[in-house]
Amino acid sequence: MKNFPLIALIARLMCFGVGGCVLLLILTRVFAGRTSDEMRQIQTILAALDECSPSCFMGITPGVTTYEQSQTLLVAHPWVSAIREIDDQPNLPPRRLFWEWSGAQPTIIPGETYGEVFMDDINGQRIVSLIRVTTMAHVYSYYALLGTPNFSYSYAIGDRAAGILAIAYEVGYVQLDEIMVGFSSDVFCPLNPLGHWTARATFSLSRLPVTSAAYMPFGRLMRIC
Repeated sequence: MKNFPLIALIARLMCFGVGGCVLLLILTRVFAGRTSDEMRQIQTILAALDECSPSCFMGITPGVTTYEQSQTLLVAHPWVSAIREIDDQPNLPPRRLFWEWSGAQPTIIPGETYGEVFMDDINGQRIVSLIRVTTMAHVYSYYALLGTPNFSYSYAIGDRAAGILAIAYEVGYVQLDEIMVGFSSDVFCPLNPLGHWTARATFSLSRLPVTSAAYMPFGRLMRIC
């Protein structure tokens, strides 16, 4: 993955006119020191992806690992204290697993949160399609470490008639083994670039989608709410 200097990257993604450039100066002064530490913490998660091929996290590989294998791997993993099935589709086998952290996980992952895996039906088997882990790192640190994304996705949270409450925004980076690394955050309305950049990010590992949306910078979503 490409690395970009923090200042140059923020300038490319955020410096829209005079107001954007002022915000750029504020961000680089306030967050530059914190970013280096968070980038090192994010790298502890990324290092776990190289433990197997194609990329995996905690031994689980999207597009390869089955539901039953995920259960076995999670029960045996030192980072995990307990797992549970999420049965949110009546008359169908569970397609989500949640787990609680044991305290041995990297410090970037807060212990009061949980990890989760989502399944797709592939050839009659439940296969992992997505892994999500909440982290303490901010969005700006992920951008600084990973560079410009390949893809982005966004959707509104809330009822348009009653007023949109927030925007969920997710970006992805394609890996050589057809796996996508990404991160996401929820930003409350009214939208502003600072709210996006300072949000805590959720790390994800997923199968490369068959169809993907080209990267759209967050600044272009400002008119949504």
